[in-house]
Amino acid sequence: IVSSKVCIMKKKIFHSGNLVLVGFGGMVIFMIVLVYMCLQNGHDLVSKDYYEQEANHGKIVAAANNANAYGDSFSVKESGQKIQLQVPASISSDMESGKVIFFCIPDSRLDKTVALEKNEKGLYEIDAGNWQRTRYKAQVSLVKEGKEYYKELELKL
Repeated sequence: IVSSKVCIMKKKIFHSGNLVLVGFGGMVIFMIVLVYMCLQNGHDLVSKDYYEQEANHGKIVAAANNANAYGDSFSVKESGQKIQLQVPASISSDMESGKVIFFCIPDSRLDKTVALEKNEKGLYEIDAGNWQRTRYKAQVSLVKEGKEYYKELELKL
């Protein structure tokens, strides 16, 4: 008599309706976890004035084409506690203005802007000792003789 009651209880626990309810409950819990994970992720734009920059997109494309004529002459890399930025010497020696913006991909509060001065070699060393060790997108903007140059480079500290 005892063994028949155990079989009856097993059949009631693993009834197809119960399995559907357990599966549905698992799906709901999974969806709640996904929503929680999405809310923990920052939703920053790459820049605060994104829409204004998009209005000038044509100028940026022209400046990028100007910079692409120099091929791989633009580079950025980490060297100890410093970042080495290399730009073509022919641009940096006579440039009117220049800057590089390091956009922190995961957190916009860590963005850095560095002004660039004329330099005969085109090599710039930027102190990054107190920077967060993460991924950055370096946006180099230079002006020489009224002609603009723009290059985006990836950097991982």
